[in-house]
Amino acid sequence: MKIVVAFVLFLLSGAQDIPITEEEELQYRRALENEGLFQGDILLTPQQEQARISVVTYTPMLWPNGLMYYSVDSSLSKLKPTIVRAIQHIESKTCLRFKESQTAPDRVVMSYKDGCWSMLGKINGTQPLSLGFGCHPFGTVVHEILHAAGMYHEHCRTDRDQYVKIYKNNIKPADADQFDKSPARWE
Repeated sequence: MKIVVAFVLFLLSGAQDIPITEEEELQYRRALENEGLFQGDILLTPQQEQARISVVTYTPMLWPNGLMYYSVDSSLSKLKPTIVRAIQHIESKTCLRFKESQTAPDRVVMSYKDGCWSMLGKINGTQPLSLGFGCHPFGTVVHEILHAAGMYHEHCRTDRDQYVKIYKNNIKPADADQFDKSPARWE
């Protein structure tokens, strides 16, 4: 037993945070703060912007039979294991299923662009999902894939006040719209 404990302590002694510069830290923080995108990381189509409808109830924007097609651009080849793990995680917790395809006419195309963002729900044709600098943690990958599946931010639900308290005085004025409640017709 002492040997096992000593071995674990030895392994943990090498687990250190990788130092990053102030500029890198700022870039990580900005990755989810994309001006002009709904709630900072959702790219809406003009029709979605105008209607603000919920993909949860709006059938044309749901993935048929809960099957979402996707492809991963070569710019994310090093991130592919994390993407696969994120997809497996979502599949284990939901009824959504994923199939990788370079040719499916309706699919999510994951690539390395500026920031972390996705379209909301199924859009006819190929639709972008960006996992740029600062967007590679497992949770961020899951988050953006879930937007492409049709899920929006929980903290914007109309019933959110029953579950969380939003301290508006702690929100930067430029980010205030990211905490607006979604219209009731979205749910």
